[in-house]
Amino acid sequence: MKKFFITLFLLAVSLSAFFWISRFYTPRRTIADTKTIIVGTSADFKPMSFKENDTIVGFDIDVVTEAARRIGKEIELRDMPFELLIPQLQLGTVHCVAAGLSETPDRAKRVIFSPVYLGNDPLIVVTRTGDTEPQNLREALERVVAVNQGYTADLYLSKMGSVQLRRLPSVADAIMALRLGQVDSFVTGRTSITRFLESPEGANYHTFIIPDTDENMALAISQRYPELAEELSNALCEMLEDGFIDQLREKWHVQ
Repeated sequence: MKKFFITLFLLAVSLSAFFWISRFYTPRRTIADTKTIIVGTSADFKPMSFKENDTIVGFDIDVVTEAARRIGKEIELRDMPFELLIPQLQLGTVHCVAAGLSETPDRAKRVIFSPVYLGNDPLIVVTRTGDTEPQNLREALERVVAVNQGYTADLYLSKMGSVQLRRLPSVADAIMALRLGQVDSFVTGRTSITRFLESPEGANYHTFIIPDTDENMALAISQRYPELAEELSNALCEMLEDGFIDQLREKWHVQ
């Protein structure tokens, strides 16, 4: 009898947890019967998606907001860890992701990518000025390297074997670790750190570009919503052609 009540209790806890997780991540409406697109993002990637006065803003947020407007829809943002974005797309619990996401062969098997709206964003190595500055990637990888978990730099360096990676959740965390000497370098996309490097504190850091790396950013749409993917892709093509994307690049100082 005791085992029965324990089993019943564990079942109730599991169902309760599932209920609350479902409420947090699952859209309350389907795309067919609403004018609202549920957009997943990870608001720790300035200037693409970040929080300003408790509001999520950024280049990617402006892109998806305008694309939705052009197809007669609004957006509802869901902020979550970067590594959950594609799984949530696969489940269909978010319709679209706007989070500085780059297309890779593996990701392309799991989600639908829009046309690229931002390219020419190479990976760069950031080190403290005054340290023994690495002159090439080999020298940089001989020390402890910070990356943002799940982002392109993480995927790129993870393929190189015995690199001492320290995976951190945000650009701000990586910069802090570098400042405190907890890591020796930080590898990231150039766009994500341009504003910091242009600030007064940025003068304390040295950078170099990793050859033959070039992030291309796009929206990712759940394979459960192919019609939405087509509509958003068409809207993005219009935005590229009429200069709207160029206006956003200027607004957010994105190269």
